[in-house]
Amino acid sequence: MSLTVNWANSLGFRHVIEDGLAILSGAEIQPDRRAYVLRDLAQLLVEAKRGSDLVQQSAFFVASADHSAFESYSLLDHYLGRTHDENQWTEMLRAAEVTLEELRKEAPKLNEADKSTAENLLGELLARLMQEPNSGIASEPENIAIGG
Repeated sequence: MSLTVNWANSLGFRHVIEDGLAILSGAEIQPDRRAYVLRDLAQLLVEAKRGSDLVQQSAFFVASADHSAFESYSLLDHYLGRTHDENQWTEMLRAAEVTLEELRKEAPKLNEADKSTAENLLGELLARLMQEPNSGIASEPENIAIGG
């Protein structure tokens, strides 16, 4: 299993996505956590767009500076399956990123279509993460018997 998949299946990553969805739905999140979640999710999307550009250019080798972009792209590609054409894919990433960046502002002015795209993208990502077999995270606590 690759490092990216291990990271993607971490409980922390799932919580970031869950918090991102909560923010998009208007839930109150502690300000420091809100800033962290919005910044990290927006960065994931920026990097994935850059990675998508690398793939479109059919780059056989990726410079070390572009590794995180390629990993972000690969992560989203793995879980979301990219059933859309390249232009739709790029537009979805852009719309979601714009929404997350706008939410970082004091008085966000959200485009409802972009917000819906962000909700759909994160919702689908979370659903696929939860379906991933062998994620290493139990969906329910295990019973542990101590002693004989």
